[in-house]
Amino acid sequence: MSTLLQTLLLRTLSSETDSILRTYIETVVPAMEQEFGGITALGGSQEVHFHLLPAKGDPQAAVKAPRYAQRPEQSFPVHVRNALSIAWQLIPYLDPPLRDTEKRLLCLGLTLHDYNKWCASHEQDPPLASDVADIKDLCA
Repeated sequence: MSTLLQTLLLRTLSSETDSILRTYIETVVPAMEQEFGGITALGGSQEVHFHLLPAKGDPQAAVKAPRYAQRPEQSFPVHVRNALSIAWQLIPYLDPPLRDTEKRLLCLGLTLHDYNKWCASHEQDPPLASDVADIKDLCA
């Protein structure tokens, strides 16, 4: 199922757009919007922060919640898309250029770099370093 964001991105991409980025938009963006669309990467509700921060044992929750809520609202999928957009603007300037595998890893890394926000929104602990082998197996 295509989404509005995916449709807009695909319509505005140049025909010369890297096939890896195009494939990412075609395959990952709809799933990200469905799974992570309601999660904020920045900003958010002060009440949500008041709930989540103490649940994580943060002693500074009363100070942090209002500060976090003052940030501009940005959904997690838009946050990731913005990061990918910046990265793809910089890729042509790299020497040596990225290989296809490295571009795919860049997409994966930017997609998962704030996974802890999904964990927090579901009141789960983020993965630990000891979980890396399982995560790598899942990605493979």
